Amino acid sequence: MPALIMGTGNYSMVEFWKFTIPQYFIRLLALTAGALILFPV
Repeated sequence: MPALIMGTGNYSMVEFWKFTIPQYFIRLLALTAGALILFPV
């Protein structure tokens, strides 16, 4: 998706970040949840 957006050039960086930042936070939350499940504090 990000490669497609940057490849076309018709999208602004704001639209690009609208897709990238939510995916980054979802991945971060998933990794944190997985770490807590595997290694309880």
